[in-house]
Amino acid sequence: MDVSVNPAVCGRWCVKYLAGALLMSSVAFGVGSASDAELPAVELQVKSTYLYNLPKFVRWPEPVLENSDNKLTICVIGHEDMRDYLYKLDDRQLPKNQLKVSYRNLDASLLGCHMVYFGVDKHLDIGSKLEWCHRNHVLTIGDQPGFVESGGIIGFSLIDERVRLVISRSATRASGLQISAKLLELAQVVD
Repeated sequence: MDVSVNPAVCGRWCVKYLAGALLMSSVAFGVGSASDAELPAVELQVKSTYLYNLPKFVRWPEPVLENSDNKLTICVIGHEDMRDYLYKLDDRQLPKNQLKVSYRNLDASLLGCHMVYFGVDKHLDIGSKLEWCHRNHVLTIGDQPGFVESGGIIGFSLIDERVRLVISRSATRASGLQISAKLLELAQVVD
């Protein structure tokens, strides 16, 4: 599903379209509506759609993206199942930037990352990485249960068998990022 619209250019209608498309992807590809064999693939497809569209609703502080050669890098840690879906996002054009996907080990530096996606892995200890991300204005997204409560900005959650977003206002503020009110309307927002 390609829902690549530019809310800054096309205005209120496109934002409503994107919001509807994201909600419909959650409904149409909801975990409860697929056969057991399709569940993981459908869930991963919905999450990759969210990952592609999230940067359109986030504003980074001015200097963060200035020296990035118009590239917005999403670094992926600990989610092998997402690889095939995220490779499809590599080199895709966003309204102002080109999306780059980079796979990292938890021990690797996150320098150059604008977004970090932490996949489900019970062995990941992400506390120090989240602190570094806050200090360096990096958008953090995670699949781990309790990700937002641990200091992450956006968590994926299965609510009523659909992929939903949970957004932490305090983690967003700590990172110096601004999230569009339109995206906040679609999510469960916690302090």
